[in-house]
Amino acid sequence: MIDLLVTGKTWRQSKDQSEGIWRYNTDADTRRKFNNQFSIGWTQTDTTGFIDNEVKLWIHPPRHNQYTLTETSPFPDIRKKLNFGDQYTSVLFVGKGWGDLSGKKIKSTYTISKIKREKDETLWTINAVSEFEGKTNTAKFIYSSKEGFIFIHYTFYNGDEMKMKLIKNEASLK
Repeated sequence: MIDLLVTGKTWRQSKDQSEGIWRYNTDADTRRKFNNQFSIGWTQTDTTGFIDNEVKLWIHPPRHNQYTLTETSPFPDIRKKLNFGDQYTSVLFVGKGWGDLSGKKIKSTYTISKIKREKDETLWTINAVSEFEGKTNTAKFIYSSKEGFIFIHYTFYNGDEMKMKLIKNEASLK
């Protein structure tokens, strides 16, 4: 289990991003299972940034502990006011402190593959592909106009897969 706390502050690393804190609830069995996987450090929290404006919602995914490979994958990213079939791209340069990944250029391409409109909510399905040094990752995101990103399915270049599903959105309870 992980959760993202939105603090309402500006992220210290970028004045263009808001601050979020990923909280990792990693139990000892999971830590042992992934003990040999490269990680930038096992931690309980990670302060990071996200962008939420009139153009897009873009989030640094959880990247510590067993989630390290998300750094090489398409980040959760939806461009607002898009239509079925529209595409957009992003480029990320991995920062220092990521071992062999430091300095790598990761290019991602996103495609709106489905839009489902209901009377008080719209769901977008976004298929994305990232590439770096000949390695390819894919991601499928489902974004809700009411709840934000509600489902993510990653397939990583090494054959691993990870699915993330929104269980509870505190903001929607208020």
